[in-house]
Amino acid sequence: MQSVHYNKEIKFLSDPSSDRRETHNLIKQLNLFCDSEGLLRWKGRMGKCLSVQYDALNPVLPHNNNCLTKLCILDAHKICAHMGVSSTWNYLINGGYWIPKGRQAV
Repeated sequence: MQSVHYNKEIKFLSDPSSDRRETHNLIKQLNLFCDSEGLLRWKGRMGKCLSVQYDALNPVLPHNNNCLTKLCILDAHKICAHMGVSSTWNYLINGGYWIPKGRQAV
């Protein structure tokens, strides 16, 4: 999914010597990086907090308009016992997902 929707960003991170300023600004703004498995992740705001898991600190960046993302949202909604947008969104964040425009997607 990420290779389809975030192709430019992944290429830039794998070869930063290329000159694509608009992609570089997006990566810098969101503080994106590729992990050891090649997943595009957002570097969380909590930095080096030891009490939070790696996935919650550096969540995966799925695309908000993808069927896999929608399935994750539906699963989280079901697990949260249909408690609403805030509960579902918090569950997804703690589970290691940061969906752009996520509250709207949920």
